[in-house]
Amino acid sequence: MTDLRTIVKGRFKKHEKPRIGLALGGGSARGAAHLGVLEVLLGNDIKPDIITGTSVGSMVGSFYAAGLSLEEINGLAKTLTKDILFDPTMTPLAWPLIGSGILLESLGVENRLTERLPNGLAAGIKLEEWLEENLPVKSFSDLKIPTAVVAADLYSGEHVIMSSQKFLNNIPDDVAILVDVNLAAAIRASSSIPWFYAPKRLGGRLLVDGAVIEPVPAYTARILGADIVIGVDLGMTSTPPEKVKGITKILTRSVDIEARRLSDLQLKLYADYVITPRFGDKGMMDTDMLPYYRELGYRAAEESIPSIKRVLQEV
Repeated sequence: MTDLRTIVKGRFKKHEKPRIGLALGGGSARGAAHLGVLEVLLGNDIKPDIITGTSVGSMVGSFYAAGLSLEEINGLAKTLTKDILFDPTMTPLAWPLIGSGILLESLGVENRLTERLPNGLAAGIKLEEWLEENLPVKSFSDLKIPTAVVAADLYSGEHVIMSSQKFLNNIPDDVAILVDVNLAAAIRASSSIPWFYAPKRLGGRLLVDGAVIEPVPAYTARILGADIVIGVDLGMTSTPPEKVKGITKILTRSVDIEARRLSDLQLKLYADYVITPRFGDKGMMDTDMLPYYRELGYRAAEESIPSIKRVLQEV
């Protein structure tokens, strides 16, 4: 019986010198682990020829592809304060109304309250302004390494790849592309966590977090021309919760399970090796844990180096 993974990988053109693709997954504050992974890979002379990112992976990947050092990126991460990450669309006094409106909307009841519901708890304007201010380049074309970021079209459900036209060739029919859009806007779109951030309008599309459609963008790395894909998966906690109670926790856990199943299938098909930091029960939103998350990424990558080198030797 033919292995489906072999068929899938056979869709993509091979190059004389194998190109290494690094697919950086989403995970909010856990994205600091990407810095630890990059530190180990570069220290072992494993340099990505192609970078793809989803959500926080799009942020870390773009800063690195723009030419910033890991320490410069780490320094910038420390300036990404909670007031930048969370710019509420409504005042705290209005939050009880949001809860009532969501309940009515879920029951199919429409009235003036549901019509006034925001598209997200946070506007995401401050995050985009921070990106615009700190990115040393403004477009994908100016990046030093071919890079793409992923989002999902909220209307069509399409897998949307944002990159430079010069990096994109022979695009499969199952994806849509936005070429040479503003880099900060693209990262903001890829980071639009449903419910938390309002969707981002860009290129005539309404975009949400890339993790909705590709939690770790290994497929996108293949599309950009990677022969070997190393994925970095910052997915849900490895330790199942003792209990799941309450609407928010049930919703979050359900989304986690769905994303885990989707990611596992995609990585099996498109990645040659996956680095998976062990976060245990540490959450995704605690910015005080950034140094610890980076260390977890470093440890996971160190443990993976012998296996990654074997994969590279087999090409």
